[in-house]
Amino acid sequence: ILPMWVIAFVALWQYVGQSMMLYMAQISGIDKSLYEASYIDGCTKIQTFRHITLPLIKPMVGTAMSLNAIGSLKFFDLIFNMTEGGPNHKTEVLATHLYTQGFKYFKYGYASAIGVVLLVLCLLPVSAHAASGTTGDLTWSLSGGTLSITGKGDMPDYSDGAMAPWFGSGAAITRISVGEGVSSIGELAFYGCGRVTAVTLPSSVTTIGARAFKDCTALTGVRLPEGLTSIGEAAFESCEKLTSVRLSEGLTAIGSYAFYRCSALSSITIPASVRSMGMVVFAYCSGLTGAEILCPISKVPDWTFYKCTSLTAVSLPDTVT
Repeated sequence: ILPMWVIAFVALWQYVGQSMMLYMAQISGIDKSLYEASYIDGCTKIQTFRHITLPLIKPMVGTAMSLNAIGSLKFFDLIFNMTEGGPNHKTEVLATHLYTQGFKYFKYGYASAIGVVLLVLCLLPVSAHAASGTTGDLTWSLSGGTLSITGKGDMPDYSDGAMAPWFGSGAAITRISVGEGVSSIGELAFYGCGRVTAVTLPSSVTTIGARAFKDCTALTGVRLPEGLTSIGEAAFESCEKLTSVRLSEGLTAIGSYAFYRCSALSSITIPASVRSMGMVVFAYCSGLTGAEILCPISKVPDWTFYKCTSLTAVSLPDTVT
């Protein structure tokens, strides 16, 4: 037992830094306002870690565990140089056993079989990213980076204390596909899915909840359904690569901060059907060059185009006083 413990100690000293850097990188990307809000609410450090830090680093925990599992399976150089699998095979692992059988005893068929088994075992942590389940009346599945949601009915609203069931796999999601029959996108539904580049929404969706796509920083474009009537507060906040959004006729409400800090957004048209528009909707959209407001409002809400430094043309309706 002692020889394996010695090797484990050396391996820990050698590779713990890699995992630590991954966790530090993930933690440094957490929005500081979440910690400020928890402090104001009187949360202890343990509660803050449990309800904010831990859920937000779950994707990186899965990544680090997968890398460590794969690395341990193909571990060879350290054991071979320290013990060569001895004494009496006490530190033998698959990689050293493969080497011994193939290059010492020339059992190439046996060694090849060990190699195939090793490959399959290395693929298991990767396949673990595939998942599925239910949320409310809907069914979801995650495979190959695509999150598919099917069924009929409303998607539940989620909260900071009870995130969506796929939240822990946010780093593995690159595409979101919502099936026909889903009538609403819940609050915080896809919050923090930073690798998502494309979203497909069906015509049945009428409501997008607050912060539904907040911090989807890789999202480049989304086609909103024709039947959409409401966009919640901060729904697309900090979608920094979002270049185009088409707001269809029939939309009646746009929440505050809906497109806040969408710095790549180049132009926008508010349809005539809109009757309610919150504050700071397009603030810090530094790439916005043109805007057209067709809805019959009497006042443009406060801070609507604050810090839109590239804005050169704004068309307002005659009703604005």
